[in-house]
Amino acid sequence: MAFLEHQQLQPEDLLRFITQQQEQIIQLKEQIELLEAEIRRLKKLPAKPDIKPNTKPPDDDTGSPDGDPSAPEGNDGASPDTSSKQKVKKPNEKTRKQRKQPRKPSAEKSIPIAATDVPEGSIRNGTTPFHVQELTIQTSSIEYLLEQWVTPDGQTITAKPPASLHGHHYGPMLQAYVLHQYHGCSVTQPELLDWLWDIGISISSGELSQLLTKGHEQFHAEKDELLTTGIRCSSYIQTDDTGTRHKGKNGYCTIINNESFAWFESTDSKSRENFVSLLHRPWSTYTFTDDALIYLENWITQKVATRS
Repeated sequence: MAFLEHQQLQPEDLLRFITQQQEQIIQLKEQIELLEAEIRRLKKLPAKPDIKPNTKPPDDDTGSPDGDPSAPEGNDGASPDTSSKQKVKKPNEKTRKQRKQPRKPSAEKSIPIAATDVPEGSIRNGTTPFHVQELTIQTSSIEYLLEQWVTPDGQTITAKPPASLHGHHYGPMLQAYVLHQYHGCSVTQPELLDWLWDIGISISSGELSQLLTKGHEQFHAEKDELLTTGIRCSSYIQTDDTGTRHKGKNGYCTIINNESFAWFESTDSKSRENFVSLLHRPWSTYTFTDDALIYLENWITQKVATRS
């Protein structure tokens, strides 16, 4: 009935009524979004993602700057009302550093191949090289015989395996390949386990997990040396931190970097003291200033007064 009543209004009044309805709809949408955000906060749900609309890439066609061939053109081939606008630059497609192809390796061996269906009376004209690169993947098993000695007091001394094994039952080449596939090529652990089984490696999922997580002290030592070397060889550094989860706990990830190096560390704090301690890794350094000496003197005086 209300709609029929509004049909009898004048066009100006009807347009005003439609405008009011649109404003009310917009207000109701804003209230609904606020209520939904409040519900997410109370239920501890993730916030609504801010998904931005797609942007139209610039056209390569010549003509009007807007890419519309039917737009009117002036004497210089451009639209009169858009001739003062700057031309939109194309995004740089070479965002990643281009790698160079490795050099062709020299041949390790030469295999002669005889020609077939050679007519009689033909003259041999030497050979034509045809280079082929090949990848060999094969499994092997090594048994180390660790000597054992029994001391006079009954103790047993056993020889230690090579240090290159890092305490694992798998060779250094296999360990390096597993780490490269997992960290460098983003191969998941189940897919990596299936591939190792396919080529005949006897390894369990738990042993594969240990290969990926244990025995990497040399990498941690190299990481600590990276910060020290980067600071020593740089004229400036910059830093930032962001919230992150580490080992199931909320914390912060701090980055110290410049154009030459980047170093990350996860900690439980983002205070100035935490940053200074990261900056002085792996050692803790302290400086006694005049303020520190005054604080120490007041602290000692207070302790002596309390005891007396």
